[in-house]
Parts: sequence; C-alpha cells; structure tokens
Amino acid sequence: MTLEIRPLAQGDVFWAAEIFHANARENLTPAQRERGGFVQGKIDAAMIAARVDGPASVVALSDGVGIGVVLTAGADEYKQGPPGLAVEAVRAAGLSDFYLYGPGVVDEGHRGKGVLRAMKDESIRIAAEHGKYKWAVGFVEHSNAASMAAHEKTGWQSVATFEFKGRQYDAIAHPVSPVSD
Repeated sequence: MTLEIRPLAQGDVFWAAEIFHANARENLTPAQRERGGFVQGKIDAAMIAARVDGPASVVALSDGVGIGVVLTAGADEYKQGPPGLAVEAVRAAGLSDFYLYGPGVVDEGHRGKGVLRAMKDESIRIAAEHGKYKWAVGFVEHSNAASMAAHEKTGWQSVATFEFKGRQYDAIAHPVSPVSD
C-alpha cells in the first residue's frame, strides 16, 4: 500500500462524501458504531467543498484511491451546534489561536494502519506553516468511544466537556507545532 496524504481538493469532494455517508451514525448499526466509531452531523458534498479552503483539510489515498478525509475550519465559522459549543468550551478552558479539526473519517478497510495519525500529522504540519495557530480543536461525543480512543492514540487530549441536545461531548485539543519525522 502506497499512502499519500495531501490537501483536500475539489476533485475529492464526491468520493469524500461517500466515505462520510457510509460512516454516518444513522447508516451504521449499534455494533458497527461501537466497533468503528461514527461521523456526526450531515456531511454532504456542499459542506466538503466549502472545506477545501479550510486551514488544513487533508485527504488520504492508498494507491491513488481515496480512503480518508479530515475537514477543518476557522474557529469562528461556527456559532451554534456542537462546533460552536466546542469553540466556547475550549475558549473557556483558556485556549486561543486554534482552528477546528474534524470531522475526520478513515474507510473501514484501512483503519488501524496509521492513516488517521498520518492525516492528523499533515493537518498539524500545514497549520504550523500558517504560523497563526497554537491548537487544533475538535469534539467527540461520549458515546463514540472508538473515535475517542483513536484520537487519544494520536495525541489528542480532552480539555473541556459540553452538552448538546442531551448528548455529552469532549472538546479535544492537540498542539500545533512542527511534526517530527
């Protein structure tokens, strides 16, 4: 397998939408959600296209085939819902100069092979080049234990919690600094 990580481009939008759709909470059984995690929210082609210019959105390709995506946005692009609440929570926890990282997804057949870590590292590297970010910030629903475990394994830490529509979330953060090889 030849793994390539590169910035998200308009040509990636439709295959990325398919991966997000296949991993959406409502399209998975409870057993699938528990085993592999799930994507929250409605992630469609229009939303993905809007993230091409995100601060550090990236994709993963295996032998030229799309297998993973991480979307990013500026911290002030969302004022409501879980992204807006995550921004409020991390600011209340004292973090500043951050971008929103996520959602991210890796095709089921490629999980556990370092793809998420490689995408996170490239996103952090791109963000570090911008020179204005100290943190990448995301959020994970408490019931999404597989996602939280994957993020913790790649260096994310919970910095705050919040609730939205009766669901509990962790706001997670990762420092933005040059990633060593």
